[in-house]
Amino acid sequence: DKNELEKKRSYFMSSKDLNGLRVLEEFIKAGIDSVKVEGRMKSHLYAATMSKVYSQALRFYKEKGHFLSDQLVAWDNELGKVTHRTYAQANLVEKADESTIFNEREHDQDNQFVMVGRIIDQIPNDALIVEVRNAFNKGAQIEILPFVGEVKQIDVDSIIQLNGVEIERTKPTTLVKIPFVSGCENNNIVRMRQI
Repeated sequence: DKNELEKKRSYFMSSKDLNGLRVLEEFIKAGIDSVKVEGRMKSHLYAATMSKVYSQALRFYKEKGHFLSDQLVAWDNELGKVTHRTYAQANLVEKADESTIFNEREHDQDNQFVMVGRIIDQIPNDALIVEVRNAFNKGAQIEILPFVGEVKQIDVDSIIQLNGVEIERTKPTTLVKIPFVSGCENNNIVRMRQI
């Protein structure tokens, strides 16, 4: 109900509500100042992906004044890259009922990504230093999720330990150097499609 929305200045979205991109314009027009994405008990990759997509969508709207764009499909695809509960518009459109209760996780194995690390430092024009969370191999295709801008896809053609030794496979809880990619920042998430 639009009148009900107009009474609120912010809205908290549960993970069932994350199909809210298509009703975001109604929230803006109703005067909602902020949208909080549920992040407790979630992975870093989940929180980073959700925050990035909704930030991009809101910036797009601020610039264009609408959401009429193929970007909606791209944003939906990004939301689908992390393991999550089945998305719905749930409480965003109508009062919660039994369909808003957790039922099962969405499993699209071909589109699922895992966080393999985060950038903790950069050596300009040389390397990115990554804190490894999940192992990956030399030759892997990874993606870097910048705070702003497009996802950066790279093929890892070398992995070097900080002592200068080149390795074929990383180990969790280690620091490694991968080839430098411009436009990255410290704390950007590094992800890879699950095999």
